[in-house]
Amino acid sequence: VISPEFAVADAVMQRLAAPAAFDIESFLDGKAQLVGIALEADCPVLDTPLRQLSELFSTLRVVVVGVRRGERLFVPEPIDQLFAEDQIYVVTATEDVPRVMEVFGKSHLNVTRTLIVGAGNIGLHVARSLEARDRKARLKIIEKDRKRAELVADALKRTVVLNGDGLDLELLEEAGVESMDAVLALTQDDKSNILTCVRAKTEGAKLTVALVN
Repeated sequence: VISPEFAVADAVMQRLAAPAAFDIESFLDGKAQLVGIALEADCPVLDTPLRQLSELFSTLRVVVVGVRRGERLFVPEPIDQLFAEDQIYVVTATEDVPRVMEVFGKSHLNVTRTLIVGAGNIGLHVARSLEARDRKARLKIIEKDRKRAELVADALKRTVVLNGDGLDLELLEEAGVESMDAVLALTQDDKSNILTCVRAKTEGAKLTVALVN
């Protein structure tokens, strides 16, 4: 049985692993990733035949499996080149994702400071995953319901839980929103999630993710 809430939480975790990707899917029990990358003019491997990538980056495990160029989607040949505004799909080992993003011109954001707004099942699962993934992670959660906030505080080991409204600017400032690498708005209210992310971005958060059902 697949839990939709856990599936959403896992998708959030994948998003944090490659913030600059427009799509990312995990397979082979998380050992490999299918990553979508939009190429820009500063991509260092533009106009380079794909067959040369293995020569230039011999230790990098990556295969370009698809290219969307305008309205055309095709499987590239070794002689094909990549151009600005191409959208490419690559398959790579999970641990190689940060380097793959850099090779294709995307800076990697190391997410260590995260603020989660909404401590429902999704928010709790994400917090647990972040605690397990990185012992240096600095996590905070804002939860509106006091009883739920207390329950989540007991369930987590290294996460600071704040009771209040994620749209409250004073509370966001108290949580240190301006210094956050990522703000994840994961309540059941789509509008609040979007507004929270807009406010967090305005205050200085590097990455925002809003749950929209």
